[in-house]
Amino acid sequence: MKGVVIAGGHGTRLKPWTFSSNKNIVPVANQPMIHFAIRRLREAGIGEVGLVLGPVSDESGLERHTDVRAVLGDGSKLGVKIEYIYHRPPKGLASAVRAARDFVGGDPFVAVLADSLIDEKLEPSIRMYAEAGLDCLLSVTPVADPSRYGIAEVEGGRVVRLVEKPKRSKSNLAVKGTYVLGPAVFDAIDRTGLSARGELEITDALQKLLESGGRLGVRKIRGWSGDMGTPGGLLRANRHLLLQANLEIEGRLSAETRVEGKVGVGKETVTVGKVRLKGPVIIGERCVIGPGCTLGPNVAVGDDTVVKRASIRDSIVMQRCEVDCDTTISSSVIGNDTALKLQFSRGAQHRLYLGDGVSMLQT
Repeated sequence: MKGVVIAGGHGTRLKPWTFSSNKNIVPVANQPMIHFAIRRLREAGIGEVGLVLGPVSDESGLERHTDVRAVLGDGSKLGVKIEYIYHRPPKGLASAVRAARDFVGGDPFVAVLADSLIDEKLEPSIRMYAEAGLDCLLSVTPVADPSRYGIAEVEGGRVVRLVEKPKRSKSNLAVKGTYVLGPAVFDAIDRTGLSARGELEITDALQKLLESGGRLGVRKIRGWSGDMGTPGGLLRANRHLLLQANLEIEGRLSAETRVEGKVGVGKETVTVGKVRLKGPVIIGERCVIGPGCTLGPNVAVGDDTVVKRASIRDSIVMQRCEVDCDTTISSSVIGNDTALKLQFSRGAQHRLYLGDGVSMLQT
């Protein structure tokens, strides 16, 4: 069985960070978010992964995927073999699945969304799909507001109807991020028309499959799951992953550094003077932290970053940043190569969403 990772789209919900790169390499707990989807496939024994990419455009309109390929390469560092599949233009999730048709051939496959973080292992879903003789197995979870999701109506463990973002619904089971699919799905997609928003919706395609006699089942997600496609979702996933991570201190801490809880410090990173690290916290390699800093809880700091004087909590600071300000930064995402050197009012607290390469300097 092969795996397909859907990593297309423009990442509009993650602007400003997606102005300069593909959203799927935005870091969570100091790792590109796409790593977690690929590792989930690998842990299920899936060694061949098709990565479906949509366009990422710069001002000249050129399509760029060099950043994704630079991060993932051929997949060997993650224990898989990656085949890159280019999806032009993006016309919805069903269209992205169809783009993988030649890659998967006539066999069943697992499709996952790169921006969905799901703790549950894939093996139970794959086994249930095979044992029940299904054409599709959907991972679902109860939600408070069905009007925001594709919803599965279920009777006796089988799907009887699928509907995208219903105004009124008989079910609260939202389809979330993982699909075990047979080759019949491709014919169903071919018979699916565009939705009102001009896309091929996967719920519409699977409804076509159902209407033609396809057998669709569901498995409720057990454990934590979340969408990393928004700033809030990114920070929730960061917090969850830090709580689950095995963290080690490999750098050099000053005698005045106070460590509380789970803390990871990368190689060649040093703390200077009085520093407080309140776990869970992860700090990358070659960083300088301090003096006068408090980091945590729930903070990820990328490689080659300098932080002085600031108190940072519930935040992501990406690579090659310089933060030097006497203030509290909370629930923030600070992009790569950002310089933040300001004098705030003492005791102030700030929530910042800063894209890559931003400079906020006080002269």
